[in-house]
Amino acid sequence: MEIFFLIIIIIILIDYSLKYNEKLKQENEYYKLKISEMLYNDTKQKLNKEIEEIYSFIETNKVGMIVTLNKEKNINYVSPLLKQILGYKEICASHDLNDYICEDDMVIKNQNLKLILEEQCKSFVMDIRILKNSGEYHWFECRFNKIDDQKDTDFLISFVDINERQIAKEKLIYSNELNESLLDSLEAKVAGFDDKYNVVVANHAMQKICENSSNYKIKISDIYMNDLIIKDKIDLILSNKVEKISFEHCVKKHNKEIWYKVDLTNNNEYGGIISYRDISKTKKLNDSLISSDLRYQKLIERLPCAVFLQDINGITYCNKEALKLLKMSDVSLVLGTPLIDFVHIDSKRSHVEKFLGTYTNTISAVEQVLVNVQGGLVDVEIDRTKAVVDGKMMDIYIVRDISEKLRAQEYKQSLIEKDRQLMETREYDRIRSEFFANISHELRTPINIISSAVQLIDSLDLDKVTDINNITKFNGIIRQNCSRLLRLVNNLIDITKIEAGFYNLKMELYNIVNVVEEITLSLVNYIESKGLSITFDTYIEECYAYCDIDSLERIMLNLLANAVKFTQHGGEIVVTIYKEDKEIVISVKDNGIGIPAEKRQVIFERFRQVDKTLDRKYEGSGIGLSLVKLLVELQNGTITVNSELNKGSDFQIMFPIMDSDLNEENVYNLNLKPDRVNMEFSDIYFEK
Repeated sequence: MEIFFLIIIIIILIDYSLKYNEKLKQENEYYKLKISEMLYNDTKQKLNKEIEEIYSFIETNKVGMIVTLNKEKNINYVSPLLKQILGYKEICASHDLNDYICEDDMVIKNQNLKLILEEQCKSFVMDIRILKNSGEYHWFECRFNKIDDQKDTDFLISFVDINERQIAKEKLIYSNELNESLLDSLEAKVAGFDDKYNVVVANHAMQKICENSSNYKIKISDIYMNDLIIKDKIDLILSNKVEKISFEHCVKKHNKEIWYKVDLTNNNEYGGIISYRDISKTKKLNDSLISSDLRYQKLIERLPCAVFLQDINGITYCNKEALKLLKMSDVSLVLGTPLIDFVHIDSKRSHVEKFLGTYTNTISAVEQVLVNVQGGLVDVEIDRTKAVVDGKMMDIYIVRDISEKLRAQEYKQSLIEKDRQLMETREYDRIRSEFFANISHELRTPINIISSAVQLIDSLDLDKVTDINNITKFNGIIRQNCSRLLRLVNNLIDITKIEAGFYNLKMELYNIVNVVEEITLSLVNYIESKGLSITFDTYIEECYAYCDIDSLERIMLNLLANAVKFTQHGGEIVVTIYKEDKEIVISVKDNGIGIPAEKRQVIFERFRQVDKTLDRKYEGSGIGLSLVKLLVELQNGTITVNSELNKGSDFQIMFPIMDSDLNEENVYNLNLKPDRVNMEFSDIYFEK
């Protein structure tokens, strides 16, 4: 029993041993294969690295850029330089090269590739366009080579960049085609010949005169049309004795004469070029021009104005009217003399500036003064143009005597001046009549009031208390109208002085804000007694300007008097001072009756009033604002008005601001006497 179990154990061990040996054998085979594969991959990597180094060497030496294809014709390797030229960051392996080749080149490429596959050749070369990343095509010269002893590579393609060469070639082809097209488009007959008298090229026009068929080869005798004179000229050109010959020649063909301008040019050692230009029409025109020259000359002679033709040497032609203008009888005295010699010395500079420059355009109606042979002055008007006459550039002067025209203009101008003077005289008479009517009214009104008051005083009883009160009232009326008369006379005298230049100002430096404030506040009680309110406002505390203090007081009193006069009971007057740029502005604004728009420009004129009627509601002479304007302007100021009818007026006075030294400042002491205020406000009457 023990032996049996021992045998079984031995059998099991033997079986296990056999299986273990088999497993070891399999593992040995597996590891052998792995080691073999690793060795192969390592060898392959080294080989690929060596191949890439070879490719890099080829590219570095500018032999070409390498692309390899595998057995499936897909890309296996791409040169980095090629990718850079095409603008691709990466061209993936396994991509089909056909995806990058222009379709127009595919047919030829496939035909050649088929020959290689059929083993009719080992390689071929062709120009191929490859698509760039930008969408454009780039030209390469490609050499396709079949590789038989490489496991992973079937084709090796060498790329050479020929893009610039191809572009230059296309431009050259286009240029040649263009030159041929231009040559054929010429009406002139053109042909080229070599030094052996062989015709090298002839354009269509030349072929037509040779009367050849398309298969006919043009001969040199066809080119010179069997004319010995033209042949002799060709011989001269080919003998290198002359470089260029131009001449006019008549050729008889089919009993018809044709005139040609023939140009022959030596083309150095290559031969020459001949061209024919048909000038038959030009010849006929020249003949007709010669005959018409006489007609034109006769026409110029009959023109009613002088005509001069002048070149660099002086006058070459003048008509009879020109001789008449210069008081000459012999044309030889004029020919060869520049026209400027007949120009008066006062007009010579303008003549040089206008006519003797490099200007080629036509110049018209330039007024000048000429001096005739007798020394007389002639006012003229000159037109000048340039033209080619007998092959020379000529100045053509057309000169017209405008003496009568100028006399007529002077007469017309004198009539206009007389009309203007007549209108001024009429306007002066109108203003004078209006002035006397206005002044008469202004004088009569206060005089009548004074006279009436005196008569009433004479009729009163001085012993009665009531009559004594009336006497006081009438004295006030007399005093006010005397002030009104005195104010009117003073204004008239001052305006006359200003216009005559005898009005004296005492210009001193003052704080304008203080002056205007003092004048305004001194009138508050008076203005409020008339049922109006007055306000003074300032945006600055100090502002200095040179002014005549008496004139400034007079200006302010006049403007405030106008504001009181034309503002209804309960109205408001506002006096404001502010700075604007380098000026100080004094504004006197009211909410009275305002001024119509059409009257704003005339209120500063003497004796002008908005209401001119003698029964007007508001009294006044119409010279107050004109005096204000004159006084303001005498002090380097300006005055303007903004007004709207029934809404009030705003008078603004602007004086230039001066930088002041406080040591020079004059202190303003208000010294407005009641009589002065009463005088300025004397033409204001309030109904009670």
